[in-house]
Amino acid sequence: MDTSRYTPERLRDENPLFFAIVHQAKSLDDLRLRLSELALQLEFDATLEAGREAGRLARIRDCAKVLKNILKKRSDKLAGFSVVQAIADIGSDVPRPDLGPGFLAELYHILQGLQGGGPRTALDDIHLSSVDHLSGREAALARS
Repeated sequence: MDTSRYTPERLRDENPLFFAIVHQAKSLDDLRLRLSELALQLEFDATLEAGREAGRLARIRDCAKVLKNILKKRSDKLAGFSVVQAIADIGSDVPRPDLGPGFLAELYHILQGLQGGGPRTALDDIHLSSVDHLSGREAALARS
Protein backbone atom coordinates (compact mmCIF):
# COMPACT_ATOMS: atom_id res chain seq x y z
CA MET A 1 0.00 0.00 0.00
CA ASP A 2 1.31 3.42 -0.94
CA THR A 3 1.06 5.28 2.37
CA SER A 4 2.20 8.59 0.87
CA ARG A 5 -1.29 9.13 -0.50
CA TYR A 6 -2.77 9.35 3.00
CA THR A 7 -2.38 12.97 4.02
CA PRO A 8 -4.46 15.35 6.14
CA GLU A 9 -5.21 17.37 2.99
CA ARG A 10 -6.57 14.37 1.09
CA LEU A 11 -8.56 13.25 4.11
CA ARG A 12 -10.15 16.71 4.35
CA ASP A 13 -10.68 17.15 0.61
CA GLU A 14 -12.31 13.78 0.03
CA ASN A 15 -14.55 13.87 3.11
CA PRO A 16 -16.01 17.40 3.15
CA LEU A 17 -19.22 16.23 4.80
CA PHE A 18 -17.33 15.33 7.96
CA PHE A 19 -14.86 18.18 8.04
CA ALA A 20 -17.50 20.87 7.49
CA ILE A 21 -18.78 19.91 10.93
CA VAL A 22 -15.44 20.87 12.49
CA HIS A 23 -16.09 24.53 11.71
CA GLN A 24 -19.68 24.38 12.97
CA ALA A 25 -18.87 22.76 16.31
CA LYS A 26 -18.53 25.01 19.35
CA SER A 27 -16.39 22.56 21.37
CA LEU A 28 -14.86 19.10 21.21
CA ASP A 29 -17.93 17.68 22.94
CA ASP A 30 -20.16 19.37 20.37
CA LEU A 31 -17.98 17.98 17.56
CA ARG A 32 -18.15 14.51 19.12
CA LEU A 33 -21.96 14.75 19.22
CA ARG A 34 -22.31 16.14 15.69
CA LEU A 35 -20.05 13.48 14.18
CA SER A 36 -21.94 10.73 16.02
CA GLU A 37 -25.25 12.14 14.78
CA LEU A 38 -23.91 12.26 11.22
CA ALA A 39 -22.83 8.62 11.46
CA LEU A 40 -26.29 7.65 12.70
CA GLN A 41 -27.97 9.66 9.93
CA LEU A 42 -25.84 8.12 7.18
CA GLU A 43 -26.55 4.65 8.53
CA PHE A 44 -30.29 5.39 8.72
CA ASP A 45 -30.37 6.89 5.21
CA ALA A 46 -28.63 3.83 3.79
CA THR A 47 -31.27 1.51 5.22
CA LEU A 48 -34.04 3.57 3.60
CA GLU A 49 -32.53 3.64 0.12
CA ALA A 50 -33.91 0.91 -2.09
CA GLY A 51 -31.53 -1.06 -4.24
CA ARG A 52 -28.55 -0.93 -1.88
CA GLU A 53 -26.49 -4.08 -1.96
CA ALA A 54 -26.34 -6.06 1.28
CA GLY A 55 -22.56 -5.73 1.43
CA ARG A 56 -22.69 -1.98 1.04
CA LEU A 57 -25.27 -1.68 3.81
CA ALA A 58 -23.08 -3.84 6.05
CA ARG A 59 -20.06 -1.65 5.26
CA ILE A 60 -21.96 1.53 6.19
CA ARG A 61 -23.37 -0.06 9.35
CA ASP A 62 -19.99 -1.38 10.48
CA CYS A 63 -18.15 1.88 9.77
CA ALA A 64 -20.84 3.82 11.66
CA LYS A 65 -20.38 1.51 14.64
CA VAL A 66 -16.59 1.89 14.54
CA LEU A 67 -16.73 5.68 14.24
CA LYS A 68 -19.25 6.04 17.07
CA ASN A 69 -17.07 3.87 19.30
CA ILE A 70 -13.83 5.75 18.64
CA LEU A 71 -15.57 9.08 19.21
CA LYS A 72 -16.56 8.17 22.78
CA LYS A 73 -14.84 9.89 25.70
CA ARG A 74 -14.18 6.46 27.13
CA SER A 75 -12.15 5.59 24.03
CA ASP A 76 -10.08 8.74 24.53
CA LYS A 77 -9.32 7.72 28.10
CA LEU A 78 -8.50 4.11 27.27
CA ALA A 79 -6.28 5.02 24.31
CA GLY A 80 -4.72 8.11 25.86
CA PHE A 81 -5.47 9.77 22.53
CA SER A 82 -8.43 11.71 21.18
CA VAL A 83 -9.60 10.95 17.66
CA VAL A 84 -12.06 13.84 18.02
CA GLN A 85 -9.16 16.21 18.72
CA ALA A 86 -7.28 14.78 15.73
CA ILE A 87 -10.30 15.35 13.47
CA ALA A 88 -10.68 18.89 14.82
CA ASP A 89 -7.00 19.59 14.17
CA ILE A 90 -7.07 18.13 10.66
CA GLY A 91 -10.22 20.12 9.86
CA SER A 92 -8.65 23.32 11.18
CA ASP A 93 -5.33 22.69 9.41
CA VAL A 94 -3.42 22.43 12.70
CA PRO A 95 -0.11 20.61 12.12
CA ARG A 96 -0.11 17.14 13.71
CA PRO A 97 3.18 15.40 12.92
CA ASP A 98 2.17 12.62 15.34
CA LEU A 99 -0.59 11.50 12.97
CA GLY A 100 1.10 9.03 10.67
CA PRO A 101 -0.11 7.61 7.38
CA GLY A 102 -1.47 4.52 9.16
CA PHE A 103 -3.83 6.60 11.29
CA LEU A 104 -4.82 8.76 8.32
CA ALA A 105 -5.46 5.67 6.15
CA GLU A 106 -7.61 4.10 8.85
CA LEU A 107 -9.68 7.25 9.32
CA TYR A 108 -9.93 7.77 5.56
CA HIS A 109 -11.35 4.27 5.01
CA ILE A 110 -13.77 4.55 7.93
CA LEU A 111 -15.16 7.83 6.58
CA GLN A 112 -15.32 6.51 3.01
CA GLY A 113 -16.97 3.29 4.17
CA LEU A 114 -19.55 5.24 6.12
CA GLN A 115 -20.49 6.91 2.85
CA GLY A 116 -20.74 3.51 1.15
CA GLY A 117 -17.37 3.74 -0.57
CA GLY A 118 -14.48 1.37 -0.45
CA PRO A 119 -11.56 0.10 -2.46
CA ARG A 120 -13.49 -2.85 -3.87
CA THR A 121 -16.83 -4.63 -3.99
CA ALA A 122 -17.92 -5.96 -0.63
CA LEU A 123 -17.62 -9.74 -0.40
CA ASP A 124 -21.27 -10.04 0.62
CA ASP A 125 -22.30 -8.47 -2.67
CA ILE A 126 -20.30 -11.03 -4.61
CA HIS A 127 -21.68 -13.89 -2.53
CA LEU A 128 -25.28 -12.71 -2.51
CA SER A 129 -25.43 -11.75 -6.17
CA SER A 130 -25.25 -15.43 -7.21
CA VAL A 131 -28.55 -16.16 -5.41
CA ASP A 132 -30.46 -12.99 -6.27
CA HIS A 133 -32.74 -14.93 -8.61
CA LEU A 134 -33.65 -17.41 -5.85
CA SER A 135 -35.95 -17.00 -2.86
CA GLY A 136 -37.03 -18.79 0.30
CA ARG A 137 -35.62 -22.22 1.09
CA GLU A 138 -33.98 -22.52 -2.31
CA ALA A 139 -31.97 -19.30 -1.70
CA ALA A 140 -31.06 -20.41 1.83
CA LEU A 141 -29.73 -23.73 0.54
CA ALA A 142 -27.70 -22.01 -2.18
CA ARG A 143 -26.13 -19.66 0.39
CA SER A 144 -25.18 -22.54 2.73
